[in-house]
Amino acid sequence: MAIQAKKAVRRKLHIKMALIGPSGSGKTYSALRLATGIGGKILLINTEADRGYIYANEFDYDIIDIDAPFTPEKYIESIEYGEKEGYDVIILDSASHEWSGKGGILEIHSSMPGNSYTNWAKLTPRHNKLIDTQLYCKAHIISCLRGKDQYVLQEQNGKQVPQKVKKPMNVVYI
Repeated sequence: MAIQAKKAVRRKLHIKMALIGPSGSGKTYSALRLATGIGGKILLINTEADRGYIYANEFDYDIIDIDAPFTPEKYIESIEYGEKEGYDVIILDSASHEWSGKGGILEIHSSMPGNSYTNWAKLTPRHNKLIDTQLYCKAHIISCLRGKDQYVLQEQNGKQVPQKVKKPMNVVYI
């Protein structure tokens, strides 16, 4: 292979980010606000039953519903559809289901017979293909990821009662 240099020309950067927080922390709303600010056509890939429709009166977006099983291939197909159809921003709400949801990677792994270690060798490439699909997609991608709810024990009427801790959402740029 002959190596040859070429003149560098500025290219459009496609943002890849994750919003991470517990249920109810505002990930979907924040993703739609960010997408609206970025501008262009917005596609929300929805795995949260009817939750993806809550903000339909407030934001302008199209939606694809994904039902279980939440395989990497369903996410890949939806992202590729969004890219092919010219969407500028694609929101994965929630991307967590691909890993820990019904029919996601962890559930597939636990149902596989044989050696756990060698089974991961079969599943890891499927998950990595989803990561690569997001990374090389020519659209901005905002992934909503569920963080775990945290609880503390608080005394009420002489008893220790678990109370959910309101944790802020985290933003991670990939």
